[in-house]
Order: sequence, then C-alpha cells, then structure tokens
Amino acid sequence: MTTQSSNERQEYYAPIECLPKQGDRAAIAGSGIIQHSKLISGRVWIRHYRPPEVEANATELAAYFSHARPPKAWDCPVVLRVLFVSKWLGGHGKKARARGWAWDSTVPDVDNRTKQLLDVLQNIGAITNDSRIVRVEATKIYGDGDSVYAWIGKAPNVRPDGWCLDGPTTLRRNNGERD
Repeated sequence: MTTQSSNERQEYYAPIECLPKQGDRAAIAGSGIIQHSKLISGRVWIRHYRPPEVEANATELAAYFSHARPPKAWDCPVVLRVLFVSKWLGGHGKKARARGWAWDSTVPDVDNRTKQLLDVLQNIGAITNDSRIVRVEATKIYGDGDSVYAWIGKAPNVRPDGWCLDGPTTLRRNNGERD
C-alpha cells in the first residue's frame, strides 16, 4: 500500500502473498485422441499456461506496486532486496511470535517467488527488463500476515569482492589502495 520513490531507490509494499512462478504448465490440446502417447486421429500440440491463481496474484501485486512506478523504468544495473512474509502457522510457539518473526524454510522456494516479483516489476514498467537485476537479496520469514516488501536501487560501483571501479582500467580497494 504505502510506497515511496526517489531517484536512488524505489520501495514497494503489498499486503498479500507473492505466489511462486514455477514455470509454465503444459497440457495436450487439439483435436484427436491419444492412446499410450500415440496420435490416433487429428493433430495434437502442447499448450503452455500459467495457473489462473498465479495470474490473478500477479495482477493484484501489479495493482499495489504500480502506485510507486517511477516516471521512467530503471535501465541500468539494479539491486533488488525483497522480504516475503507469510502468516504464522498453528505450530509456531509463543517465543517465535513474541520475537515477531521466524525463518520460513518451507515451500514455496524463495527463487520462484522472486521470479513472480521480477515479472510484475517488469510488467508495471519499474524496470526495463529483469536482466538488469545484477544482485538479489531475498528473505522469507513468518510474521503477522502475508506481505511483500521490495526495494530497488541503482547498483553501486563496487564489485562484490570489495574492489571499486574508478574507470575502465583502474581498480582500487575500498580502503583507497590502488592496484
């Protein structure tokens, strides 16, 4: 619901679960009868589709996130941080609930949820292409209710190994030492 945006970072929030995108499902379509994987008559082809509940979830996420859509889509190397919160299960104890969160190490996988989120961000025009994401930090926890928090920002000029890029050929450590 509440979202913020600036030149350096976009923030997105939706009080709903992000369903996983687990690849398209396939179904046999066309005219004809198939017995034991053999075509009896007519033509047969495979139809790929996404389950309706996954499509509906993507539409709902897009409705929440579109309010923070930037005037121009990010078209540079981008970092994505995302927090997926699932509602408490009946077996969670008082200690975890008192702390306010617990790790969610069950299905659905964090990568499949992230795929759904990336598609939504691309479809609403927040990023030009999900290939522009160069780093993803994704976390799954249990909490007070289903929700998704996402932050997008321009990737810094610091390599993951701690080196800074001063130009096309000059590298230096974060502490200023040149190589």
